[in-house]
Amino acid sequence: MINTGLVSGYCFDSYSDNYNPTNTTDYKTLTKLGMVTITPVAHAWQVEFTETGKRAVQGDPYGHTQKLYCDEWQSNLPVATFDGIEVTGIQQEGVHAKAEIAIKWKLTPLGLAIKNLPAEYQDVGVGNEFLHAPNGKGEFSQDDAASFEKYDDGWRLKVPK
Repeated sequence: MINTGLVSGYCFDSYSDNYNPTNTTDYKTLTKLGMVTITPVAHAWQVEFTETGKRAVQGDPYGHTQKLYCDEWQSNLPVATFDGIEVTGIQQEGVHAKAEIAIKWKLTPLGLAIKNLPAEYQDVGVGNEFLHAPNGKGEFSQDDAASFEKYDDGWRLKVPK
């Protein structure tokens, strides 16, 4: 998630007079990749997506905040997308089964671009584990366990309520 528009310390509940987005890793990384422009204005910063940045945004802007010297929106810039679940082992069988699974993720073009930057640009909050995918293809999996229930037409993932 990144904030764009008129961004300042006034946007936060705990006002910070010296807030400067150019000092944060997220904005430094996006600036280095040519995805945002940041221009100082009175008491704030104007942050805008470039055409490259707009292509990396997922969904519409949300979370509009409007205050004195603040008129910002939040946008999602995913570094990885869900790529499926693979059952890697059965721990318990029956009508209910428990299985070892691998949750698969794939780096987005943004994730691949960040992965190729020097380490000081890679601390971008949520998603860091995806940037260190062990293979060069930009794929990553997380090991976990899941419960399944057997039905007449096959097995279904049991989703907690």
